[in-house]
Amino acid sequence: MKKLIFLCLFEAISGLSSPMDDYLADREVLLAQELELSLGWGLSLSPEEEVMNELLTMEKDKEMDLSFNNARFPPSASFLETKPAYENSTVFQMLKTLPKGGILHIHDISMTSIDWLIKNATYRPNLFVRTVDDKTDFRFMSSAESEEWQSVAFLRERLGAPQYDQYLRRLLTMELDANERYETINDVWNQFTSCLGTAFGIIAYKPVWRDYYEQALKELLDDGVQYVEVRSTLPPVYDLDGSSLNPLEVALVYKEVSDKFAEENSEWCGAKLIYAPTRHASESTIEQDLENALLLKQEIPEFFAGFDLVSQEDKGFPLIDFLGPLLEAGEDIDFFFHAGETDWDWSSTDLNLVDAMLLNTSRIGHGYAIDKHPQLMEMARLKDIPIEVCPISNQVLGLVADIRNHPASSLVKSSFPLVISSDDPPVWGALPMSHDFYAAFLAIGGDSADLRFLKQLILNSFHYSKMGTVEKTTCTAKFENKWKKSIKRILYNYYQSLSILQSIKRTLYNYYPSLIIW
Repeated sequence: MKKLIFLCLFEAISGLSSPMDDYLADREVLLAQELELSLGWGLSLSPEEEVMNELLTMEKDKEMDLSFNNARFPPSASFLETKPAYENSTVFQMLKTLPKGGILHIHDISMTSIDWLIKNATYRPNLFVRTVDDKTDFRFMSSAESEEWQSVAFLRERLGAPQYDQYLRRLLTMELDANERYETINDVWNQFTSCLGTAFGIIAYKPVWRDYYEQALKELLDDGVQYVEVRSTLPPVYDLDGSSLNPLEVALVYKEVSDKFAEENSEWCGAKLIYAPTRHASESTIEQDLENALLLKQEIPEFFAGFDLVSQEDKGFPLIDFLGPLLEAGEDIDFFFHAGETDWDWSSTDLNLVDAMLLNTSRIGHGYAIDKHPQLMEMARLKDIPIEVCPISNQVLGLVADIRNHPASSLVKSSFPLVISSDDPPVWGALPMSHDFYAAFLAIGGDSADLRFLKQLILNSFHYSKMGTVEKTTCTAKFENKWKKSIKRILYNYYQSLSILQSIKRTLYNYYPSLIIW
């Protein structure tokens, strides 16, 4: 850019420039200055990354041009409708094969694919179901506790496995028929919490709980994720004899599975736990939750990351209601508060952002309303407190219809601290990270985002994690190794396909010289 400025000055001095030349030169300088502020723009790419960047942006430009001219842009409408369009995208298929860093915002009972849950958990013996007042509950037990409960195995046999499994899918996901729509955010959240509540009785069975989490880690790694921080309510995981685990015991199950998975998978960087009980509780309950958090820090300090409060923020108690116990506990534990997951300005949910910041949260979950608070934005930038952006979740749960209009699409233009996460991907049928990465790349990053944007998001996920310095160094090295291999594989497959295409063209030309195929 310095060279460009020098040339403009030289032309002005020499008298060779015209008003049009001056205007165009100023325009180029201004655009360059804009781009230099964007997330990832300062990263340097290796020669192979440069080639990969050319290929990726070429395919991205094709998709953007097509959407601009005559097709619907996939992230511009609900993911529940446009998921097939995501997966038909060449860019999406390329992103699927790339490593994606860490997920710093995902919840315990919505981590593993619904297909696995149905095929591997609901086919186990001793699972019963009941429906009371349109609320369906599942529970494993040695025998039915009352006439309300029916054996899932019996119902599946009576109705037929395909039909019953499809019925389960309708209960456990937010998938819609062609003519269905959610009218309000509360309608969306009612269905969402219904899905989670229905799944809970299946997942919270001790043998399933362990297997469910292990499968989640496998699916994360398969999707290119190398690190995770799991938000868990640490519920009373139960067994057939009626006994249940306390929060510390549940956390120890997580740690045991995490350690085993790390030993068996060299590309994996690790996992940590954020204890996240519900915000729909009394102050005395929150005080007990914070005591549990302090115990976790004492017993498993290397695995325990910190504390959050979850559930629908608009309907839950705001942080200010628990200020006393939070101020006291904040001296000993780190916070990762959900805050500002709302469209309402100056509501208690919106103002959770103020209290999260003043309570020195390490990150802000969602932070969708942050752009309405310039003072808080400046504070977050100065303190390097990132927003955990979950694009598809924010869209499905009713905050934004078109992800291009997500507040994060403005934040990335000034390199505001943020990470991309996926929140509850199985409930809307998304992969752990690939679908959100695609939405972030095309809709939040926009036309100007390229490979540097994606790489910076990945590096951010390590930088803003609770990993220690040594862990971050080790994990970054594992990522760089996997990143280079993935890029080589993508480029090799791409040029192989070109070679095959050229070979087919030559063969056709030999047989049909009159064909115009070049």
